[in-house]
Amino acid sequence: MIVIYKSGDSSRKKHSKNMAYKNYIIENWWTLSQIELVKDTSRVWVKKTFKTTSGFWTEIDGGKLLGKTSNNEAIPPGAIADNTAWDHEHCELCFETISDKEGYQPEGYTDGKEWLCTDCYNKYLAPFRNC
Repeated sequence: MIVIYKSGDSSRKKHSKNMAYKNYIIENWWTLSQIELVKDTSRVWVKKTFKTTSGFWTEIDGGKLLGKTSNNEAIPPGAIADNTAWDHEHCELCFETISDKEGYQPEGYTDGKEWLCTDCYNKYLAPFRNC
């Protein structure tokens, strides 16, 4: 049984499912992918300081699209490399900006792909990881 407590739900309704015994806090406005992120205990989250990294710009339909560079991939033909293009990430749960730029949260938790701000990690993931 999974017990899902929705934030702001004073009745604390229990939603039963035939799965592992875990507790989660789920916000009413989250998408399915955000709920799955919180429930996915196979992800390993590591606290990291965000560092601006390189990216590339490509033209698509008259506009510009930013892509993140990877050690294992070449940039697309016609793309323009930019060493400071990838200057922030967003928390997957609350959309807080995580950046090494002044005025933003410089640290967060990452699984190597997605980022969480420290507040969301501490509220939604950390308390339920050792249940």
